[in-house]
Amino acid sequence: LEENHIDNILLLIDDGDIDKIENYFSNSHDGYLIIGTSPMQEDAILDYFRKNKTPYIIINRWIHKPYINYVNIDDMNAAYLATTHLIKLNHRKIAYIGGNKEYRHSELRLLGYKKALKDNNVDVPPNLIFQGEYSEKYGFEAGKSLFSMPDRPTAAFTAGDLIAIGLQSYVYEHGLFIPNDLSLVTFGSISPSPFSRPKLTAIDIPFRDMGEQAATALIMQMNVKKVVGIQILMDAPLNI
Repeated sequence: LEENHIDNILLLIDDGDIDKIENYFSNSHDGYLIIGTSPMQEDAILDYFRKNKTPYIIINRWIHKPYINYVNIDDMNAAYLATTHLIKLNHRKIAYIGGNKEYRHSELRLLGYKKALKDNNVDVPPNLIFQGEYSEKYGFEAGKSLFSMPDRPTAAFTAGDLIAIGLQSYVYEHGLFIPNDLSLVTFGSISPSPFSRPKLTAIDIPFRDMGEQAATALIMQMNVKKVVGIQILMDAPLNI
């Protein structure tokens, strides 16, 4: 944006103001980059932009609708890679610990996990699928549940690094170790914990590249008014 001499303004939207969404955009700007929104916010914002023909790109979200402009990673494929990695390490009891299930990317990550298991003829046990919040607290609580099982899993895939931090905290507070007592693969580029010995295998989300792609796409929309339906899915590699 700076290279193209474009000013930027940060807008923060609260769920309680969804019915007044037009107030946030009353001072018209040339275009918008959207990130960190809830599904409720996304529906309201995108409906408003569509009606007003406003250029925008939504980042780190996949919305399966025509003419929605987004830049996102392939969440389903990334989860598939992470789960397949654990299967190749001879794990057959692999837990999935996800965040808010109403989020669209949560659904895709769960689908990728299930598909990897099915493609490798591994059962998908419902009792090993956990969905709650993308938080350390939830990761810690999931750790309690996992290790209280009489026939507990040998590996886990966490769909967010905050969840991994909480899960690791539980493991180490109880005198256990990763990967000796639980193999763990997480989703995200943040180093989950200083306790990691060795460093965790993780899906690397290319945030910088996503931002550059989104800004380039937004500028294109602002300059070429007839451009619609920009949809970019990026690879997210597994760092071992």
